[in-house]
Amino acid sequence: MNVLKAMGTQVDEDLIPGDEHNERGYFESRRILELNESILVYMGANWHTLPSLSLGDGWENNPVLDAAKRKLMALVKARVDQCQGVWGFKDPRISLMLPLYEQVFAACGVEPQYILCIRDPRSVATSLMRRNGFPYLFSELLWLEHTLTAAKSAGNRLKAVVEYENWFQDGLKQAGLLSKALGLPTDVAAASLRAALEEIVAPALNHGDNETRAFELSCTESIYRLVRDGSFSAAVSAYGEVRRTLALVAAPVLHSDKAKHPGAPAAPRIICQLFWCTTKEDEFYESDSSRVELEVTPIRRIVQLPIPKGLVSLSRLRLDPANLPGLAQLFAMRLLNSEGGLVWEWDKQPGTLLAGELRNVSLLTRSDEPGVVAHFHNNDPNFVLPLSAELEDISEKGGTLEFEIAWLAVV
Repeated sequence: MNVLKAMGTQVDEDLIPGDEHNERGYFESRRILELNESILVYMGANWHTLPSLSLGDGWENNPVLDAAKRKLMALVKARVDQCQGVWGFKDPRISLMLPLYEQVFAACGVEPQYILCIRDPRSVATSLMRRNGFPYLFSELLWLEHTLTAAKSAGNRLKAVVEYENWFQDGLKQAGLLSKALGLPTDVAAASLRAALEEIVAPALNHGDNETRAFELSCTESIYRLVRDGSFSAAVSAYGEVRRTLALVAAPVLHSDKAKHPGAPAAPRIICQLFWCTTKEDEFYESDSSRVELEVTPIRRIVQLPIPKGLVSLSRLRLDPANLPGLAQLFAMRLLNSEGGLVWEWDKQPGTLLAGELRNVSLLTRSDEPGVVAHFHNNDPNFVLPLSAELEDISEKGGTLEFEIAWLAVV
């Protein structure tokens, strides 16, 4: 953003300062970031939520966002009115939120111009593994969804692609291309521009090591090449392939590397918990639950959670399948009585589970396997099972809820 400022673009002053992850600063407006975060929270998402799993198509039209849109519109209008030339801002979240921003800009009478900033997906994955512990595959999917959502929404207002790595190779040339794409003055003194570049573009900050590892997905490599070449329409048309990847991925993502890397940390352990309540209480309490702790594994396994006997007027069951965010395959779910007899069995359709109450969970149907891919948004995913009369069979004598699960990724 300092480079844009040196070229004549006005930027906000409330920029987020640097920290141990970005020593020179983030160059992101604190106010815009706060508004973006609040909007994502409204939708039960965050910056590392896979939008095709959690937001869905048309999410920007949800009436719950009306108040947040008005706040964003007020900010945009104020900034544009105060600006004497071109106003620019940056936040990676906008790549996910561009459908909403398009509505805001249109309501404000603003004609936006977009610059897509990209970095080699392998470097992004390496960086997120170091900083957040994200699996490589999950990070590649994040890169694809951020990049393609932005390219699709921006359309012909996408003026240029700025590559992270090019700033370290020839910053002045990169700045010239950026200036030309945005129609900014080209007579900026080279000395002032070079000073801005030297302040921000430090070779020591280039922590990427993309040459040391391969892409996790073939579609990532091909789409990355298309975006770099400016073939946006072809890249966007590949978006369907990315979404199919989300539905079909079944390879171990995180902890299968243990065999290849004996020094790798042990697989994390998760807690699966089952809560119950009666018509008398009608609330879920920690004391009224059973739990099991187990290791995260891509191997399909059966998890059993007991339901005690002597529960008078059992009314609801709530399953908390994990206490970590991530992706998992749910294959089956059954309610058994005290003698092991089948009382209820899930039909493996997402609509059946959606008939209950879901929190912090998105479900995606798979074409090649039974069940669903479940995206757990945070460390408190849960759903109330769509059961009523079936509970009468276990209310007095107790029983067991069992489900079959395999983890695809932990984030």
